[in-house]
Amino acid sequence: MYKTCQCGNVLHDSIIPNSYVFHVYADPEEWTIRKMCYLDSHYYEKLLSHRVAWHCEDCHRIYLWTNAGCRIFYFAGMKSIIPVQEYQIFVAMNDYQAGITGKIIREQGVETESYKAYRIYTDSEKNRFWVRCPKTGRYFEFRKQ
Repeated sequence: MYKTCQCGNVLHDSIIPNSYVFHVYADPEEWTIRKMCYLDSHYYEKLLSHRVAWHCEDCHRIYLWTNAGCRIFYFAGMKSIIPVQEYQIFVAMNDYQAGITGKIIREQGVETESYKAYRIYTDSEKNRFWVRCPKTGRYFEFRKQ
């Protein structure tokens, strides 16, 4: 599938694996089921919803596709803390991270926390979200466009 970002960059998922299509799971429920899928493919039937996010590597917009349609987010800066008290956590990973995560889970078990995925924190209205940078500990902030 091909999609054109607002900046003009053409995004596509015709090459697998790729680094800019992310599969997003609510934590802990959906993420627990997804981790079980690495051990037993029958768990795929239990995943209730599927969210896919595409990251434009040129302008850093995020396109989030859910059952309800597409929402677009833009990079709004860095934060040292998440500026809201209540948030929902999601887990996201691209194809490369999924491959590494599957190998780790098969070797160390489902309870391991050493998987390679991003933790995403979103506000209650889901108009903003934050992704923690593993190198600096700061948070990338994205806002709904």
